[in-house]
Amino acid sequence: MSFELATYGLVASLLYKKHGIYKSLIVSMISGRLVWGIVMAIISGVSDVNFGLNSFIMIAFVNAIPAIIIQIILIPIIINIINKRRYEVEKSK
Repeated sequence: MSFELATYGLVASLLYKKHGIYKSLIVSMISGRLVWGIVMAIISGVSDVNFGLNSFIMIAFVNAIPAIIIQIILIPIIINIINKRRYEVEKSK
């Protein structure tokens, strides 16, 4: 999961200024899940963990639908609040 979260942060930060919050958020979530799948495939290759394509699709996408929806709703709201506060602080200086 740490590789997935690192990918989220990296991709979102690289895309946010140019493409906006929604596109960067969706691309970062997909990229993070793909990286997680690759890491899990590597782990399953060197251990007794059973991880295949069906497992990847179910865990990364189907089971994650509630979390994906919550992120798409809440993260833009939080970013807008942070940006508004940042603007107010800079304006008051």
